[in-house]
Amino acid sequence: MPIETLPVADHPDTPNRMYMEDPEIEWRTVKPNYSVVNAKYLAERTKFHKADSLEKLVENLVKTWEMESTHKIKVKDWGTVDPERYIFRTNGGAPKDLENNIQNGNYNMMMDNSPLFDVSKETNASSHALFKECFPDGFAWELLDLLSGPPKVSFTWRHWAHWTGPYRNNPPTGELMELVGTSVVEVDENLKIIDLQVFFDPHPMLGRLMKRKDVEVDPAGDGPTSMAALKTLHRNVPYLKQQLYALLGNTSSSVKIVCLMVFIGYFVSYYDPAVLFLTVTPGYVFPPGFRIWTIFTHCFVEFHFWEVCVDVVTIGLCGKLIEPLWGKMEMLTFFTLINTSVAFFGVFFYLAIYMATFNTDVLFEVHIHGLSGYIAAVSVAVKQMMPDHVVIRTPLGKMTNRNVPLCVSLLSIILYLVGLLEGAYPTMYTTGVVIGWLYLRFYQRHSNGTRGDMADNFTFASFFPTVMQPPIEICSKFVYNLLVGIKVCRKPVRKYDVGAPTAITISLPGTDTHDAERRRQIALKALSERLSQQADSGSSWPSLDDDSRPKTEVQAGDQSSPASNPVEPLTVAVEIDPSTSKPSIA
Repeated sequence: MPIETLPVADHPDTPNRMYMEDPEIEWRTVKPNYSVVNAKYLAERTKFHKADSLEKLVENLVKTWEMESTHKIKVKDWGTVDPERYIFRTNGGAPKDLENNIQNGNYNMMMDNSPLFDVSKETNASSHALFKECFPDGFAWELLDLLSGPPKVSFTWRHWAHWTGPYRNNPPTGELMELVGTSVVEVDENLKIIDLQVFFDPHPMLGRLMKRKDVEVDPAGDGPTSMAALKTLHRNVPYLKQQLYALLGNTSSSVKIVCLMVFIGYFVSYYDPAVLFLTVTPGYVFPPGFRIWTIFTHCFVEFHFWEVCVDVVTIGLCGKLIEPLWGKMEMLTFFTLINTSVAFFGVFFYLAIYMATFNTDVLFEVHIHGLSGYIAAVSVAVKQMMPDHVVIRTPLGKMTNRNVPLCVSLLSIILYLVGLLEGAYPTMYTTGVVIGWLYLRFYQRHSNGTRGDMADNFTFASFFPTVMQPPIEICSKFVYNLLVGIKVCRKPVRKYDVGAPTAITISLPGTDTHDAERRRQIALKALSERLSQQADSGSSWPSLDDDSRPKTEVQAGDQSSPASNPVEPLTVAVEIDPSTSKPSIA
């Protein structure tokens, strides 16, 4: 007899709900019969797991848990959980123990925070009766994809039914109703459930059952949004387009592509399997998961729209301020290096935490994503180019660009400690500051062939308040000398041009660059503005223009015979030993 024609009870893929045969079990009403929903499952499922597969084992475990959660009223009769340690959570909400589970039931627990389902007016019995009347043909459930195995099992699932019965006062339409979500189940060595977490959005289905046309999926997960909000957004689209064009209009194609990828990553983040596939989860980077590509894709995925706005503004400003100085290739190199390095070192940071605490959450619950590390590195680059530019003035003093990296790092740590920020953000931001400074200080290649920026105002100690700089300077010099000794860093090479006709000019790696030229132009602009103000007030200051500058006889003589005294330039390379204060001529 073909498998398709077998009775449901004899079908090899019929779900196996365990712990139902003990005659001493106290049922909520009567022993349940699952023949109707089993038939729906076999006829309409989308996945066909092998009978001896881990997927089938997990699927049967979840179906058994659902049976016990719905129909068993005594803790002693439960076989799927560890009664002493079991907790249940929905969408990261408050944990509920087994007694709470028995009292409230599945529907009330899973829709506890939904504005479309008032659990205060429902009991365990009333909520099950409501959906049983709405879906008389059964509310089937199937496991879609298994993402990780024991002890922390994560998987995606599908819950579906056809609306063939009334929902409150709304008549049925016969349409298909589906819920898709993700669950993370921690089990012990006996496959007893310890921690069960469910992540899903019930609002689209509830809105259709209530026949509310104003209900859409809320991207923030905080509840339904109204059509009025969508109309307000629609009215402001021209203004937003204008501002976006002003930000990105004159930038290169690479900047526009990166911004587009960030927008795409934000919308993709609503699909839970895509989040696991694109973001860096420390436990999945190493074999057997070996999701090494996430080191390159994580930076484009953001979970909140305000993060997307910050990313786009930062990238746009980089395209207008930094890319003209560095060039397109250097800008892309900086972007790629910072983001991949932040992900790489973040993985090892959380691996070290796991080795110290043996907490598996840091391997499988942490998702490194977004551009917070790159934003931190950009703040370091801005500090390098315009360290004294005032960002904000406060009654306690002014904050300049040199204060931004440290202040934001400390702020992110404080917000994490008080629970207002995810743990990955301070890790990524602090790592981005350090890596960005190391690259700009020692390794960035400049057009004159030099590397890095050895300026005194760009030392590691310069990130800290003045009173803290001396001890930090001592520690940083010790680390620097150590890195020089193992050939990770190089000693700075200073070039003295002793062939100059009037004075000795000194060129330092990292100072005679586009960044230094930008600083000189800013200083000249400020000086010109001051001179203009003096001129307006009646003072007789000379102009900065060469044509209007009074010439001395010596200058006139020099200009009349520019080649009368040719000078041969002579450059002496001096190698500076960090351990000494005086240079020695090589």
